[in-house]
Amino acid sequence: MPESNHRQNDRDSLFLQANLRLPDQPDEYRVKIRNLSANGCMAESGITALVGTKIEIDIRNLGWIVGTVVWVIDSRMGIAFEDPIDPRVARQTIRITGDVDEMCVRRPMIVPASPVETPTPRFRTI
Repeated sequence: MPESNHRQNDRDSLFLQANLRLPDQPDEYRVKIRNLSANGCMAESGITALVGTKIEIDIRNLGWIVGTVVWVIDSRMGIAFEDPIDPRVARQTIRITGDVDEMCVRRPMIVPASPVETPTPRFRTI
């Protein structure tokens, strides 16, 4: 199987700025996200992380996401997320109004889906 067919998820090509934290380091590093899917991303930065390193990445509208570096080539790295995300949320524009409280609200990373309730059919007695 060709290498390009190993991908299991569609990914969006985009350009987002994000912050990245390495384990046991208090500093945050600025990275550029070039591709994003439900299970991972490709980030570009000046830092070097080893394959297998656990990281945290703060993606717009999603918050801090835990992942593992799965490949490194030059200044780029592939990151596999521990839990799937909705990449469409990262693309959404945050609406800012005059309300200061709304500007400071951070969207939740993952919102559990509530089960869809099927309405009980109502029958008419004849």
